[in-house]
Amino acid sequence: MTHLEILQEALFRTGRILYGTLPTIFFTLIVADILIKLGMLNRLFKVLNPIVKRSLLPKETSAAFMAAFGSQLSGNVVLKKLYDEKKITTGELLLSNQINSLPLYIKDTFTHFIPVAIPILGVIPGMIYTGCFIFVGVFKLIVVFVAGRIILRKKRKNAKPDGQEGDDSDNMGKEKFSKELVKAAFHNTMRHMKKMIKMLTLMTFLVSLAEGYGFFNSFQDSLMSLIEIFNLNIPDKMLIPTMTYIGNTAAANYMMGALYKSGAVGYEIVSICVIVGSILAMPSLFLRHTLGRNISIFGTRLGALNSGVNLAVNLTARLIFLTGLIIFTL
Repeated sequence: MTHLEILQEALFRTGRILYGTLPTIFFTLIVADILIKLGMLNRLFKVLNPIVKRSLLPKETSAAFMAAFGSQLSGNVVLKKLYDEKKITTGELLLSNQINSLPLYIKDTFTHFIPVAIPILGVIPGMIYTGCFIFVGVFKLIVVFVAGRIILRKKRKNAKPDGQEGDDSDNMGKEKFSKELVKAAFHNTMRHMKKMIKMLTLMTFLVSLAEGYGFFNSFQDSLMSLIEIFNLNIPDKMLIPTMTYIGNTAAANYMMGALYKSGAVGYEIVSICVIVGSILAMPSLFLRHTLGRNISIFGTRLGALNSGVNLAVNLTARLIFLTGLIIFTL
């Protein structure tokens, strides 16, 4: 193919992918925004809260969990206050910190993964990626439940809620359905879409262009060691998108989606590469964001400890999911 033919093919492929992706993202983002403002996620909170209480954590930590449903940062500030007042121990703080991240998994599932990640990656890879994210949240809940029963059983065996916890969730983020609500959701979605369209268009075009020139086929890198460990049959063209997760998760998703939708690779390889990429990205994400934020709230020792526990739980959950995915797809 000539340079002009490759460019034309890349433009055509980019237009075809955007045509099928952007309307879905736009519609689902509007729906998700409306559901959040109608208070639909609070119903999930009511289901989750009793399960959390069974971990035998002190009833005071329910206030932190409630705050975390609006903002994880706020929830952690409440935890630090409880710790300073000697109402919770270090172990209880570490477990409660895991609990405080659970609302993030609920909200991000409906505000990012379903409306954005699935359309970008494609239905099957996107659903597997979303399933991995949900599995991490469930795994955290299991860890807290089991660890709470083992570590805190003697101290909290007879602890009971005072009956008023969780009631305030009825007032969190509830609005009545109206034209104004739909308009606000529309404008909010438009604001997010402007940046997303630029990135999606650019990355889809670059991936299509690189595919046309055979750039991916000639690339070899240090990921080969990880691939050999898991005995994966991953094409060379997938190595760059996989490594891109370390620096830019959104860009990596665009690249993966473009390769899958162009028919260059199957859903099995894309799904595995997405999970591998998310594992590679975890250490840098925690160093850049979680560690500094936790240290600023909890102090150096507790902040580093919280970050280490968080990273360990996240990586363990993703490795378990990846192992299961490999067993069932390869």
